[in-house]
Amino acid sequence: KPILVTNGVKTFLPNNYGGAQDVFVDGNDVYVTGTTTDTISNISTSRVWKNGTIYQYPNTTNKSYAYSSAMFNNELYTIGYDNVVGKAVIWKNGIANYLSNFKPLEISPGLNTL
Repeated sequence: KPILVTNGVKTFLPNNYGGAQDVFVDGNDVYVTGTTTDTISNISTSRVWKNGTIYQYPNTTNKSYAYSSAMFNNELYTIGYDNVVGKAVIWKNGIANYLSNFKPLEISPGLNTL
């Protein structure tokens, strides 16, 4: 179950199955990047939560994984991997931009250097 822990207080994010991979703060907003898994189909989907609710889940096929997000010039960037397409991807405001020649282990675990 995706959980955000702030000062020792647990906030359970919507969805019973999945995990949180990254967190960042932009102003007063807390963003959590992760993946949820459908309990019936067992298919994973990339997710971004803003202040504890699903803010935006990238325009993606199922079987995708989101690893990290960052805000730059009021644009939300999320990096991950799309298993259906078989490529690393950067979602900009939910729109996929596929990267060729990258495998999942070569994706940076953080975008916070933008």
